[in-house]
Amino acid sequence: MKRNAFLFSLLALSLLVLAACSTGGGPDLPQRTQLSPAGDTTAAYSGDLILGQTDFFALDGADVTGDLIVVELNANLRLELTTLTGATVLGVSNGPEFFGATEVTTSGVEPAAIGVTPVACRGSCIVLPAADDTYYFQVSGATLPTQYDVFVYGSDYLDLGEPGNDSQAGAATYFLGEEDEGAIETMGDVDWWLVAGLDPLGEPMEFVATGELDLELYVVTLAGESEPYPSGTVVALQPGDLLRVESAEDRAARGTASLYYFSPVTPVSSGSSE
Repeated sequence: MKRNAFLFSLLALSLLVLAACSTGGGPDLPQRTQLSPAGDTTAAYSGDLILGQTDFFALDGADVTGDLIVVELNANLRLELTTLTGATVLGVSNGPEFFGATEVTTSGVEPAAIGVTPVACRGSCIVLPAADDTYYFQVSGATLPTQYDVFVYGSDYLDLGEPGNDSQAGAATYFLGEEDEGAIETMGDVDWWLVAGLDPLGEPMEFVATGELDLELYVVTLAGESEPYPSGTVVALQPGDLLRVESAEDRAARGTASLYYFSPVTPVSSGSSE
């Protein structure tokens, strides 16, 4: 009897081990379609989405060539960048204007910058700095049966200061009295500028951000850091000042809403013309 009891115990333990091995001891992972970059005109995936459905995808960043990885839909569905399980959303886009940690509603705005013209997305899109990582995406949000395509392709920074100006040490140079521009193209992007010029007394400059992306300008001097200046602010600058441009929220835009520029302001003379 003792031997039989021992055998039954071993059998029960074996069944528990087999059960644990079969489930992996972790959460069930969604079945994902592997995306391969096919260019900006050829769909990497085509599908149909109905109300309540979610499609899951995986992408190997090593397969994408370029400074940036673009995942773009041709429909305004909910595109999310997630963790492996899909339980945590890292980035979200619901249309061509913005992508970030929170949903936003925007209206179309024509580009007004001087030279930087990022190509607008066709629909929801997320742009990431290129890296040899595996990325996980999911698409949902259909209210009616919707056919959609996923485009995956590499791209280059259209902000000519990237990626070096992401740090103070790599600040691009802004010359007082001249126009210059940049773009916030990826989540968490921060642009640094070093002010230069011949006038030691400084000159005023206007900071303008197109669209409704909530970009802010900070001026950093030996005395410390300024309060954030919103778009449309005229700021008195001196050579040696540092400028930092970033989004007030953790979001960015590939399209026209990512643009900002610096424009010199001619002071109005207070003297009489007589």
